[in-house]
Amino acid sequence: MPFYYLIPPLLLLAYLTYRHTSWGIYGILATIQGYLIRTEIWIIPTTWLELAIYTIALVSLIKHLREETLETHWYYALHLVRPYIIPVIVLIVSMLISIIISDNQLAALGIFKAWLVDPLLFCLIFLDAIKPEQKRQIMFFLTVSTWPIMLYGFWEYVKNTDQIIPGRLDSFFNSPNFVAMYLVPLVVLILGFLILSRRHRHSPADQITGFGKLQTIYYFCWLGVALLTLLLTKSFGGWLALALGLAFLFLFIPKFNLKKMLTASIVLIISLTLGWFVYQKSISHYDSFWRTNSWQTRQAIWINSLKLLVRDPILGVGLADFQPAYQNFVTQLPKNQQPAESSVPEPHNLYLAWWLQTGLLGLVAFFWLILIFYLKNLDNYFKKSLVLTIPALAALFAILAHGLVDTPYFKNDLSLLFWILLIFNLPQTQNSK
Repeated sequence: MPFYYLIPPLLLLAYLTYRHTSWGIYGILATIQGYLIRTEIWIIPTTWLELAIYTIALVSLIKHLREETLETHWYYALHLVRPYIIPVIVLIVSMLISIIISDNQLAALGIFKAWLVDPLLFCLIFLDAIKPEQKRQIMFFLTVSTWPIMLYGFWEYVKNTDQIIPGRLDSFFNSPNFVAMYLVPLVVLILGFLILSRRHRHSPADQITGFGKLQTIYYFCWLGVALLTLLLTKSFGGWLALALGLAFLFLFIPKFNLKKMLTASIVLIISLTLGWFVYQKSISHYDSFWRTNSWQTRQAIWINSLKLLVRDPILGVGLADFQPAYQNFVTQLPKNQQPAESSVPEPHNLYLAWWLQTGLLGLVAFFWLILIFYLKNLDNYFKKSLVLTIPALAALFAILAHGLVDTPYFKNDLSLLFWILLIFNLPQTQNSK
């Protein structure tokens, strides 16, 4: 798309941000999928999402300079994330090393910018502008970003056109799994707040009130549509991640011990059933030409990815190099050992993807971030009774569970969602600008 088409909406976003920084943040959240709108400024490729983040960052900077509040506001934002600073620096260093060793450094720089730098910049603005009571608006605008995915997906499914895999809802993505990877954590997050905020409607410790009647009706309608969408994706990984995320959530529902046990048991049974079903040769995921199914394909990818990793377990293959490195590796195998699928963009495992593309240092930094997130938030939950920290924990747990069979980070919208959840519970007390 020509860049000048994006100038009017960017100017509108700049105006909204100037009036109130949180309005600009809401605009970005509602249009996260705008990363699919690609353009170029001179010869530099970019997207709507990227330009939108830079726009609100620039306007926010101008406001702070004009009001002489830059130092105090940015110090405050950095103070909030101080436990994360060292692992983030380690992650940045690991990515820079991976860019240096990459065979495609331009693509690697693009990945570094879009999947790490842009989300981190957005998070700093988020922490500077958003108050705890604005979490409800954050969740609302995140659900707004899903409606184009779901509605277009339904239209495409009913018309039975433009589907990459016939019979599976994929909306405007290249795979139905991308739909599931974006929807699952949001379903867990929203459902968690619906349940826990009703039980703690007036919780001063959480600094957030429950949903109103109209909001509750909206969210239940949204959940119904989102769950139907997930069903039609026929993404076994998505279903499993949803089940495990909800199991994590239900463990923290107070008082209903018997109910929790029954629910957890049912979820476990469903998860095991889905796991068994995935192992079988399902009709919808069976490729009659190659005589294999998605589970067997994933097993082959994991095995060969591990073999590829053995070649350099410290540095990995380099950022943006997995697909060509994997293809080159498997095509050199004996014919009887070559997998059915030789060209795959990711290793279908979040942890293998981090290790292969950012090296051992990047994997350690990723686990470090996750460890800090859960230790800090669970400490707040048990010591300060911050009950409404749990939905974000459950949502991120669903992402980590999904990461066992897919890569729910290495995409513009998924990386931004990951970082939003990571900082979602940080205590914001700064006045919104």
